Amino acid sequence: MNEIKIKLNGKSITLKFGSWVMMQLIESGYELANLSDDINKNPFKFIPKLLYLGACNGKSKNLNDFNEGDFFEFLDSVGLDSKELSDILGLFTSSIRADLPQEEVNEKGKGTKKK
Repeated sequence: MNEIKIKLNGKSITLKFGSWVMMQLIESGYELANLSDDINKNPFKFIPKLLYLGACNGKSKNLNDFNEGDFFEFLDSVGLDSKELSDILGLFTSSIRADLPQEEVNEKGKGTKKK
């Protein structure tokens, strides 16, 4: 399951990752191939957006369900190096891997898609 709960403004919120969140990130200008670079380049922009989208997805896939600004407050309260944030990012990363085609490495060391 690609879900995890966080406390936001004293309430339990479910973050859910998957294809809807990925679609929203891509529509916001992020590229799937560059997500790792985007996280490292400006985590203060990417992480609140990711948390916000995960919360909207966990509730009803409605972008009006939450205020994106609240997730900056969450990030400030837990910090970039927290175990809680690490668990969230790990879950997000595993949700991406689950949705991508797997590659096999051929004899020349080049990846080919599995059928």
